[in-house]
Amino acid sequence: MPLYNETYVSGVFLNHPNGSCGASDNHCISELESLEQDETLRTATPDHQFFLAFHNFPVPNSEIFKNGNYYHFANLQNNLTIVGAINNLSFVFPSYPPLTQPEAMNDTQFCTELERPAHCRGNRLCPCVHRLLVRHGSVVELILVDETELVGRLHHPFHLHGHRFIVTALGRDSTGMPLTISTAKRLKVNNNLLAHNSNNTRPPFKDTVSIPSRGYAVVRFRAENPGFWLMHCHYEWHLSIGMGLILQVGNTSEMVTTPKGFPSCGNYLPELNELQAFRAKTLYFM
Repeated sequence: MPLYNETYVSGVFLNHPNGSCGASDNHCISELESLEQDETLRTATPDHQFFLAFHNFPVPNSEIFKNGNYYHFANLQNNLTIVGAINNLSFVFPSYPPLTQPEAMNDTQFCTELERPAHCRGNRLCPCVHRLLVRHGSVVELILVDETELVGRLHHPFHLHGHRFIVTALGRDSTGMPLTISTAKRLKVNNNLLAHNSNNTRPPFKDTVSIPSRGYAVVRFRAENPGFWLMHCHYEWHLSIGMGLILQVGNTSEMVTTPKGFPSCGNYLPELNELQAFRAKTLYFM
């Protein structure tokens, strides 16, 4: 049993946050074999491929609390405030549920790595509704890379709603150096990112994968479930400070129709007389 001051005991580990796959004392989930085999999914050329680098950014209070802006954030220490992001986009939930209110949606409300809203121009970090749009029925491959610098010995468990995926590769750079998105792209092109797992013809199906500290995971799935699906770090406070995104599968015309009379929601600003009446009523009961 690990003790408070002895986090990791000796022995063989599965998905050690600081371990390398294939070592005698550490094995990764991608090395396990599934009873179910999907050779077509494993060997297909992906229709969509996304490199996703996740971070925790240190942000000064002057930026977080400046006029006209509000960041979600976590204060770890007196002088350390962080904001989470994927590809420098810090996820903000939309003011309405897109699945049940598609009529309120337009593409300008979303952001991608290449399409940022006007308020983010010139800034490295951008708070916005981060969306990946994929075709219904397509094969999607995600390369998740841990670029966080603030916390070591921590594996980020990423979870995808609405689908399951196969884990085709997982680990850390064989040189021991922290992985970056540019390095991951180069290794993927040379197929070195899959070196530890290329012989596994039965990769396991998961909906959550723990990514080693400063390491990577490669997953792929069929986008067979039309809708808007959240993908996020499953440390809930990481999601709350922006480490997530929306995966939109298909067009809204391919999604389940909202039942007639279903409640709607969104941003709401009451009229001035309503505010005054509420204030008077509140004072009356105080």
